[in-house]
Amino acid sequence: MAYVVASPLPPLPAVNISNSPPSTTVTTITNYVDTPVVRGAPLPPGTPTLWYDMNNSDGFLNTTRVDGVRFSGTTSPDSQWSNLGSLGSAGNLYGGNSTGRPTFRLVGAAGKMNNMPAASSTGTEAPSVTFTDIPQPMTYGFILNFSSLAGTPVPYQGGSLGTDGHEIFSNSGNPEVFAGSFIQISSLTFQAGKWHMFLWQANGASSLARLDGVAASSSFNSGSAALGGAGLFAQAGVGNPMTGSIAEMIMYSGALSTQPAMTDIEAYFKDKYGSGFPQ
Repeated sequence: MAYVVASPLPPLPAVNISNSPPSTTVTTITNYVDTPVVRGAPLPPGTPTLWYDMNNSDGFLNTTRVDGVRFSGTTSPDSQWSNLGSLGSAGNLYGGNSTGRPTFRLVGAAGKMNNMPAASSTGTEAPSVTFTDIPQPMTYGFILNFSSLAGTPVPYQGGSLGTDGHEIFSNSGNPEVFAGSFIQISSLTFQAGKWHMFLWQANGASSLARLDGVAASSSFNSGSAALGGAGLFAQAGVGNPMTGSIAEMIMYSGALSTQPAMTDIEAYFKDKYGSGFPQ
């Protein structure tokens, strides 16, 4: 009978036994409201200062949202419209009265906008915030839908219009903007019930606008006021807040050389929501 002799096992490593407690590493976790989760793609070009995206409106990929339910009115995560831009939580939108807080729509418009989420409002005040003045120039981008163009519906009003306020609204179907001076852009026209891509570069006498990829016929002077706040679906005291929906608002500030071109912002919107505007 043959036998197989096994090789001896290697010695076990020495174990240092002592009464010392294990070492502990403490990691400080930043307040979750200040560090929203951002979806991977598509991401906007450059570094926006303000970025309100209904695809991630609470900073937690909409995990606190319920389809068809209004935002609450407190400062809890489910109430805020989180700012995903570089201004951080200082730009979070809160508040709005009990009937005018926007309603979360898991699908903003079935079969349109790549079925992305949106917020809708019935025409009363909505979330807003004030912050330290941000000087011009700045470039805004909006994805929005007016249910009605009657009167002068306002989808955006930030700060105080007498000092550090900006406003965007429709006047007889034309975009009108304000940053110290009211300018009606007659070469561009909104359509009720359609999703639009609207961009405004607030830059004093060299201001520009684009609607659905088409540039305004000329530059204009919408004023040189700084921006001291933000509010979507207008704010308290505004005569004709917008009735309709907003899917996204983005704003860049700083030297124009550091801001993405308006056409680059449009390319981002088209990649995200589909290329056919108006929809």
